[in-house]
Amino acid sequence: MDQVVGLRCVLCGAEYGADEVRYVCPKHGDEGILDVVYDYDKIRKRLTAQTLAADPTRTIWRYKPLLPVRSISPLPSLTVGWTPLYPVERLREQLGLPHLWVKDDGRQPTASFKDRASAVGIYRLWRDLGYVIGAILAGWLADYWGLPASFAVVASLTLLSGLTVQRWMQPDRDLHLK
Repeated sequence: MDQVVGLRCVLCGAEYGADEVRYVCPKHGDEGILDVVYDYDKIRKRLTAQTLAADPTRTIWRYKPLLPVRSISPLPSLTVGWTPLYPVERLREQLGLPHLWVKDDGRQPTASFKDRASAVGIYRLWRDLGYVIGAILAGWLADYWGLPASFAVVASLTLLSGLTVQRWMQPDRDLHLK
C-alpha cells in the first residue's frame, strides 16, 4: 500500500498516516470522511495503459494498484465492477457535454453503485478482523493448551474459513462474460 501517502479529512484538512486512523477523522466522527492521498508518481510507474490492457481481470480488483489496500492480501471472489458504459447522445446534446456516458451499475451484485466502495470496505474488514481474531485466539489457545495446539487450531480455522469462502461466496462468473 505504498502508493498511499496518507488520509485527509474533507472537513478540516487534517492529515493522518494510512494506518493511523480508521475510516473517519477523529475530530469530526462520522461527518469527517477521509480522502485517500496517493503518490501519483509511484502509481504512474506501476500502472500504465499497457499493463491495464494486458490485465485479464474483469473486476474492480484490476485497479488494485490504485486502491487503498495491501497488494499481498487475498481478494474477495465476489465480482464487483466492470459494468458497461453507454453513450447518451440526446443527453449529451441537451447538457452540452460531448463526452457524457452513463454507467450501468445495476449489474453489480446488489444493483447499487455503492458496491465498489463496499467491496473495498469489506476487503479491509476481512483483513483487519482476521488479524484481531487470529491474534486473540492464538494467544488464548497458547495460554491454555500450549503453542502446538494453538498452531493447529488456528491453521484449521484458516483452512475452514478459506473453504467456506470458496464454497459459498463464488461470483456468478457467467454474468460478466455475456
